[in-house]
Amino acid sequence: AEICRLYNKSVQVRENKLSKERWLDKTVCSHEAPSGWQENRLNIVYFGSRTHSEDYQFLVDSLHKAINLGTELKLYVIGVTDKREDKPNFVEYLNPPSSRFDIFVDWFRGNANYFDLGVAPLMDTDFNRSKSHLKALEYLALGIPVLCSDVHAYKKMTFKSAVTLLENDTNVWADTIHRFEKFTLSNIDLDDYFIESVK
Repeated sequence: AEICRLYNKSVQVRENKLSKERWLDKTVCSHEAPSGWQENRLNIVYFGSRTHSEDYQFLVDSLHKAINLGTELKLYVIGVTDKREDKPNFVEYLNPPSSRFDIFVDWFRGNANYFDLGVAPLMDTDFNRSKSHLKALEYLALGIPVLCSDVHAYKKMTFKSAVTLLENDTNVWADTIHRFEKFTLSNIDLDDYFIESVK
């Protein structure tokens, strides 16, 4: 915004919000379980643009430690990184039918019931300091509890047990994931984070 104001003083910054119609109101069809899915283990989902290679590596290192603690888990990755060589055996890459946003959201909503936990690691970099809390909101809209890095983007995400903020320490993330118990989100008030569709 500060750079834009060098060229136009009339710049307004507004927080990211979700379309209520897109994320809640529209009926979507459920899909078959993703490859390798098992109900008796912790099924984790991580999605985002392919600009998160450093965040992804931090998460993978954390999950290696969680597994060493005895956690049975599977990580489903949607986008996030182009570095897909040497894939750990606990990672599964999912490919949405389209990158078009409305089709992606419908597909993601149709798969949401298969995920027990959403993760949003975010390293403290100049680029990441410009990020918002959007990813956590999208997980919550799908009814998925979230682990987030305790960084500026997620500081305002105060939804009690629905959102857990963690320092960027692989041991902390590993221990939290190891102790995580599956639960169903209920009574999460996201009204302040939704906008009605403009007709």
